Amino acid sequence: MSGRVRLFGGSSVGGRRPGRHGFRIYVDLVLALTKAAGAAPPPGTVRAAAIAGTARDHLAAHLDQNVTLAALAGVTGTSRFGVTRACIAHFGLPPHALRLRLRLDYGCGLIGAACRWPRRAC
Repeated sequence: MSGRVRLFGGSSVGGRRPGRHGFRIYVDLVLALTKAAGAAPPPGTVRAAAIAGTARDHLAAHLDQNVTLAALAGVTGTSRFGVTRACIAHFGLPPHALRLRLRLDYGCGLIGAACRWPRRAC
């Protein structure tokens, strides 16, 4: 099977499984090809991007709170599972990992602002 790549859960080059990021690469490829061809994006991609963007904005606005999936579902107007699927499809991360990434980015910004000499802390 060397030389072949299966997209959904199959083996990739070197026998490693693509995992979550392999699917994200596939989604990016499909979107780029449809945009280059002048076709409409696949159904659900625009809505998933809107849901994921709303979830990211809400998480970024409430970094000091533990926002639950139920709260994100209420803000985005979809189910808990819909929020999770949209975040994974758009960012390649589930909502809790996205919240951690936003918190880390915010903390790195604070560390960078507190330093007298410019250097990369994170």
